[in-house]
Amino acid sequence: MSVVGWTVDPASVPVEVPRRILKATDRCDKGECAAAAFHRVIFSSGALDLCNHHFEAAPDSLLTKAVYHIDESWAV
Repeated sequence: MSVVGWTVDPASVPVEVPRRILKATDRCDKGECAAAAFHRVIFSSGALDLCNHHFEAAPDSLLTKAVYHIDESWAV
């Protein structure tokens, strides 16, 4: 068998795979929107799951009142 170039055993390469907290079944809470949620905004009174589109409509007003924000827009 002839090998050209470098060969690397994939198991020997440390790769950090991002883990999503939001599940595929988590949907946007905005009205009739059925899009997947990529943002969870947690307030002292509860949480709101939003798609990227609805979160980007008013991020400043959401985040000023939020206790915590989970942003998984990298997975879009």
